[in-house]
Amino acid sequence: MLVKQHYHSAKDIWMDLLDEIDEPLLLLKMYNLQFGLCNAKVADSYIVGPDGSLYGCFSLVGYKEGKIGDIEEGFNFRYAEFLFSIDRKVVRCLEKKCPFVPLCTGGCFYHAYVEAGDLFETACLQSFYSEIWLPTKASIYERVIEKLSVSSLKDNSKE
Repeated sequence: MLVKQHYHSAKDIWMDLLDEIDEPLLLLKMYNLQFGLCNAKVADSYIVGPDGSLYGCFSLVGYKEGKIGDIEEGFNFRYAEFLFSIDRKVVRCLEKKCPFVPLCTGGCFYHAYVEAGDLFETACLQSFYSEIWLPTKASIYERVIEKLSVSSLKDNSKE
């Protein structure tokens, strides 16, 4: 139960929140999704492949389109594309007036590559956010608030 104890860490809170998630579709859809800034969108964050190639994202290891350099030659032109593409992706989403831009920042590079054949296209998850994520989050918060209210009433009745 979410309110029966005092929390000592963020982990304790998240573990209890996970107990509240009874929507398996949310958990299935969240598997392998990128929320917020992924490492590919952060300067000086990269993955070294087994052959010494550098990639902006672990999901792109082995794909020549995702290669941003190698350990002997350094970074190539794609490195700058990765760093600055977030701006282009976000602008496209803002032009569509998408309210979920702060969550996805234009979407995952790998998903864009799989869906559109272009790493730098947007990978839109708007239907996921609006049809699954928001209703499920609202349901979780409603249950948490209800438990807090019940707990508060019990505490007040003891006084």
